[in-house]
Amino acid sequence: MRSWYNLSAYTPSNGGKGARIKIHDEIGGWGVSARQFLNDLESFGDAQEIDIDINSPGGSVLEGWAIYNAIELHPAPVKIATISGIAASMASVIMLAAKEIRIPENGMIMVHRVTGGSAGTHEEMSKAAEMTKQMEDQIVAAYMKRTKLSENEIREMMNSLVGTWISGKDAVAKGFADTLMQPVQAINFLNEWKPLFTSLPVALFDTLVTSTANRSPDSRSMNITAVQKTRLKALLALTACNDAEKSELATLQALAAKDGYDAAAELAAEVAAEAAKKAKAQAAKKKQAAAKAKAKKAFEAAKAKWASFTKAKKPKAKDGDDDEDDQNADDEEDDEDENAADEEEEEEKEEEEEEEEEDDQNKALKARIAKLEKQLSAKDKSDKKAQAEAEKAALVARLDILENLVKSGVPGAAGGATGGKQPDNQNQQLTDRQRLAQGRAAAVAALAAKAGGK
Repeated sequence: MRSWYNLSAYTPSNGGKGARIKIHDEIGGWGVSARQFLNDLESFGDAQEIDIDINSPGGSVLEGWAIYNAIELHPAPVKIATISGIAASMASVIMLAAKEIRIPENGMIMVHRVTGGSAGTHEEMSKAAEMTKQMEDQIVAAYMKRTKLSENEIREMMNSLVGTWISGKDAVAKGFADTLMQPVQAINFLNEWKPLFTSLPVALFDTLVTSTANRSPDSRSMNITAVQKTRLKALLALTACNDAEKSELATLQALAAKDGYDAAAELAAEVAAEAAKKAKAQAAKKKQAAAKAKAKKAFEAAKAKWASFTKAKKPKAKDGDDDEDDQNADDEEDDEDENAADEEEEEEKEEEEEEEEEDDQNKALKARIAKLEKQLSAKDKSDKKAQAEAEKAALVARLDILENLVKSGVPGAAGGATGGKQPDNQNQQLTDRQRLAQGRAAAVAALAAKAGGK
C-alpha cells in the first residue's frame, strides 16, 4: 500500500543505530495516519540519530503536529532534516523538529495561512474558526522560535495571497534552515500536487521533474468531505461566480482532483435523475387527472340515464297535481294523528280491562273468605275454631294490604298512578301486574287448601 512516509534503519557514520524518515508525499494521505507513523517511530526508541528527508507539499495540520511532537520528543541526540525538494505548508513545520535543517540552493520552503472548511450551526463554525486561528498562532510561534523573525514579519509572509515561497539561500538567511547545500540535479514533483497550490514559483521548474504514481482507488484517502462535495456542485451550478466563489471553487476542485472525484459528472447525473423524477411525477399526475375526468364523465352519463329512466316511469301530470300533492301530505299527517289517538285509546281500554279483572279477583277473594267463615262456624272444637279464626284474620289482613297497594298507586296496581301519570315502561307495568295477580291467586289457593283440610 502506498504511504506518504517511509521509516528505515541505517548506521550513522559514528556508529550506533539510526532511524531514517522519508516524507515524500502528502501528510495524512492514502489512508495512512500519524498514529501508524508514531507506532513505527516507537520501534526506533533507542536510535541515537534521526535523519529526516523531506519532499512534501504539506497536508493535515493535526497529523503534522503529531509528527512534529513525536520527533522533537524523541531522545536521539542527533536530529537532521534535509529538504531534498520542497517543504511546503505543514511539511515546513515538521522540519522544525530537527536540530539541524539542510536545504539545497534550488530547494524550496513555502509558508501560508491555515485553511479549512466547516459546516453546521454558527456556534459550530465559530468554534472551527477559533480552532483554525489557534493552529495558525501555534505555527507562527514555531516559525518565530526557529527563525528569530518578528511576528509581523512571519504573518506578512503567511498572509500573502498565494503564500510565500522561500529559496534555499533565503531560507538560510531568514533562519528557516541552518545549512545551504549544493543544488540537486532534479526535484521530484508529483503532478497530483499541482492543484494544491494557487501558484508555483518559476525557479522551481528549472530543476523540476514531474512524475505520476499509479494510485489504487481503494487506497485513496477522502480529502474532500460530503459537505464539500455538495458545495462544489452548488458552485458548478452557478451561472456566474464572484471572486470569493471562484477562489472557493478552485480550492474544492483541487480537493476533488486529489480523490478523483468528478463533481461535474455527478452533478449532471443528479440533474438528469431529477428531471426524470419530475417527468415521471408529471406523467402520473396527468394520468390521474385523465382517470378522474373519465370517472366524472361516466358518472354524469349514469346520472343522465337515471333521470331519463325515472322520467319515463313517472305518470304525466294533470292540472292541479300540485294541489293534490299538498292535500296528500296533509292527509298523511291527519292519518298519523288518528293512528296516535287510536293507540292511546287502545292502551286506556287495556288498562280498564285489567282493573276490572283485578276487581273480579278481589270479589272472588272476598267470597272465599265468606265461605271460610261459614265453615269455621260449623266446627265445634275450640282449637280448630281458633286456628280458623287466625287464618281468617291472616286472610283479611292480606286482602287489606292488597287493596291498600292498589289505592296507594303502587306501579303495576290496577287503577293506580305514579304522580298522576302512567308509567313509561309498559312492558314493566304488565309484568308487575301479572306478578300481583299471581300472588293473590296463590294466597287464595293456599287458604282454600287449608280450609278444605279442616
